[in-house]
Amino acid sequence: MDVLEPFPAPAELLTEGPAGPVDIPFDTQGGPYALVDEKASQIVEAENQKLDNLMGKFTKGFDPGAFGSLVKDSIPMLLKDLFPGSYAHLLLILFETFEAVQAIQLGLEGWLKSRYNGNPIIFPSETSLIEESFFAAEIETLRKLLEPIREGNKNSIFWVNTRRSDPAWTSEQLEASARVIESFKHDVYAVLNSEHENRTFYSNLPISVERTAMYSLKQIRMDSCRASLHWDTFNGTDIEFTAFYQYYKAHVSRTEPAKARSFFWLPPKSPGTPRLSAEEADKGDLANWNSQGVGEEVIELLLKTALWLSLARGLAAVHLFCDVARLFLLRPPPKSITKEYRRFLLHLIRLRATTGGAQFSPSPLVPRDNKVFPDRNTDYFEDIWRTSHQLSAGLCDEISLFVKYQTPNFKLSKPPVRRRSGHADMHLITQAQPRGSLDGKARSSDEESMGHDTADEYDFVDISSETSSIFRSKTV
Repeated sequence: MDVLEPFPAPAELLTEGPAGPVDIPFDTQGGPYALVDEKASQIVEAENQKLDNLMGKFTKGFDPGAFGSLVKDSIPMLLKDLFPGSYAHLLLILFETFEAVQAIQLGLEGWLKSRYNGNPIIFPSETSLIEESFFAAEIETLRKLLEPIREGNKNSIFWVNTRRSDPAWTSEQLEASARVIESFKHDVYAVLNSEHENRTFYSNLPISVERTAMYSLKQIRMDSCRASLHWDTFNGTDIEFTAFYQYYKAHVSRTEPAKARSFFWLPPKSPGTPRLSAEEADKGDLANWNSQGVGEEVIELLLKTALWLSLARGLAAVHLFCDVARLFLLRPPPKSITKEYRRFLLHLIRLRATTGGAQFSPSPLVPRDNKVFPDRNTDYFEDIWRTSHQLSAGLCDEISLFVKYQTPNFKLSKPPVRRRSGHADMHLITQAQPRGSLDGKARSSDEESMGHDTADEYDFVDISSETSSIFRSKTV
């Protein structure tokens, strides 16, 4: 007896036809188990919509395309009643040509000599020289960022609304830029009706970990500003360290530019200049400035410069501009100023614009023509790269570096009490003369030193920067 049924004949198999497609429950459209790609596209679409909404807030009452014409029309207004250290002085340094800056600075040097009876002879310390070099580099970086406005070349602008390889990251940058601008508006408004303040870039921090951290943040901020001048180096990922990625990216960019643009490896063909979202800015908007008639034109141009840098260059650029602008004021300095502020003004009028000597083209992360690079210590370079990105991400949390690292009341810590060696103690004990009773009234030399400061300790703690040239040479 056959238990198993016989297999069907080949002819019967042919008559049944091919098997149909298998229906997968999570593949159905509109079901609770949508595809991952569909969810990802929805997330990207929402992030792009958020980016567009943020762009609308920045362009409400501000037209980025017409900003160049506004600057050119404002130059005569900035030249009226010009003095060193003013907002107009900063804007002229940034927006004027090399020849014009030379003439302006020479005129302001004469103004400073006539007001304060000549220029003092200064012997700068090593720390102050570093700060002056950093400040000059920051000014030159801002001039490079604003070069399209000064030269009228719009091809070198990559607006943030066109950088959509990671729209969530770009939106985060815009939100941080908005916080920086609002804080800057608050600081400018606070000093309009206040007394003159002596602001300088010379820091009171001694040579320490805090001072090193300050320079690290300033340097990474300038590096991020320079990266915004190019399309590739604005935002990066870990995959950029692989040689295959670099080869593939270069090959696709050369052979298939349309595909490369879809991957955001190449900039778009059109500049994509943001359009004006509203003619007038309402109260509370970024472009709204309530100066109550005090320096309205100058401060409005200052604010629109910050808005333009936010849209054209990104967070690092507006962060740097606002910190530099905090060093300047609206009113002229009084006839009696401190030595530090006079030195700051003297350094300002001696700044000169370069004629293209500074190179801002960063080297590639992976040199394709180097055959020895894969055998090197790539972990070291990757760690440096990650550290730099962590520092640049910290700019989103820090609204300003000017406030954080200015410590006018800094004092050195009290040194510990000097300790004698055991041999010296034994010598004092053997040579001591017994005096009085042993009821505890006599005090040892250690107890006296603990209770009262010695002359050396007192001089070290209370030494002032105005009476000691040694202290001035060590700290700024």
